Amino acid sequence: RNNILCKEIFMNILITRHDKIGDFCTALPMLKVLKKQTNHKLFVLVSKINYEFAKNFDFIDEVLLYEEKPLELNKKIDVSISAFIDTKLGINLLRSGIKTRIAPATKIAQIFFNKRVKQRRSKVLKSEWEYNLELLKAFDNSLDITFTPPLLNFGFKRENITVFHPGFGGSSDGNLTIDEYIKLAKSVKDKTKVIFTFGPSDMKAKKYIKAN
Repeated sequence: RNNILCKEIFMNILITRHDKIGDFCTALPMLKVLKKQTNHKLFVLVSKINYEFAKNFDFIDEVLLYEEKPLELNKKIDVSISAFIDTKLGINLLRSGIKTRIAPATKIAQIFFNKRVKQRRSKVLKSEWEYNLELLKAFDNSLDITFTPPLLNFGFKRENITVFHPGFGGSSDGNLTIDEYIKLAKSVKDKTKVIFTFGPSDMKAKKYIKAN
C-alpha cells in the first residue's frame, strides 16, 4: 500500500549529489528512472561546478546550489535521497525539517539519516550509478530501477563519438593516468571522433592532453 501511495501522491523529492562532475553523473540514472515512473517534482542539490550543467536535463524540475550553511528551501521537501553524504550535508538536511532522509549506510554521517541502505560500495561489485539506483528501493520498492540511456542528447547526428572525462580527485586517483587516457584515445581515434571534457579544476590536465 505504501508503495502505491509513493507513486500516486504528489511529492517534492530532493536528490543530493554535491561533489564533482563525474560523481554527479552517476546520480542521473536515478533521477531519470524516478521521473519516468512517478509524478513527483524532482529537486536536485548540487555543488557550484554542476549548477548550470544540471539545468540541461528535462527530468530535473529544479536545481538547488549546495553551500555549507543551513539550506533555505522555498518549498516543502517530503523526501531526500542522498547518493553521497558527509556530516555537513546530514546536519543541513536534518535541520531543514525533511522527515524522510535516505542515504547509504556509510561514514559517521549516516546518523543524520533515518533510512539507511547497506551497500558495501568499497567492494565495487557494481558500478556507482547502479548503487545509486538501488537507493530508490528504500523510497519505493515497487519501482523498476532498470535504466535506459541516453541521459542527455547533445544533438550529434550520424557520428560515432567517444567522450573522455579525465577528471581527478578522490577515488578517481586510482583509475587511469593522463597518459593512459591519451593512449586509449589514440587507440580508437580511427574508429570514432574523440572528445575530451574538463571541469574548472582540470585545466592542467587539459593543457597536457592538448600538447600530447
